[in-house]
Amino acid sequence: MKADLTTEVAIRPMAPGEEHELSRLYQDSVLGLGPTHYSPEQVAAWASFGNEREAFTDFVCVPWTVVAEDATGLIGFAGLEDDGHVPSLYVRHDRARRGVGSRLLEAVLQEAASRGMNRLYAEASLFSRSVFEKAGFQCERMEHSERRGVLFDRFLMARAVPE
Repeated sequence: MKADLTTEVAIRPMAPGEEHELSRLYQDSVLGLGPTHYSPEQVAAWASFGNEREAFTDFVCVPWTVVAEDATGLIGFAGLEDDGHVPSLYVRHDRARRGVGSRLLEAVLQEAASRGMNRLYAEASLFSRSVFEKAGFQCERMEHSERRGVLFDRFLMARAVPE
């Protein structure tokens, strides 16, 4: 069993200029964790988004984005949009399943509460669904999405924001 390393992890808002490191972290997460639930074609299509510099920069810079950092550098990130959408939750594959994703979602929930939001929602992958469920999100439905001509199943997850 992997040790919980969350006591050694700092959670903070993303700093300007970190988007390039986050694109590498994103690809690391997808390439490292994706094969446990997705085909090689799905993983390759998903990971390729990290190379779409302008789109990826918007993905992390337009929403409020929080990062997790330990002695090795950035190890995760999550985003929050003004409508309550959680567009991202990614943890570097070697730090997965150690509570980092849960800590990032906690920070998102706190930010949402401070903004007076009522509801959060996210599209969860097969490997992130359990993290969202632990944070109180419930699956509303399964969705089918397409990236670069490759189909994916994902879960629309939602939860109320505590006051």
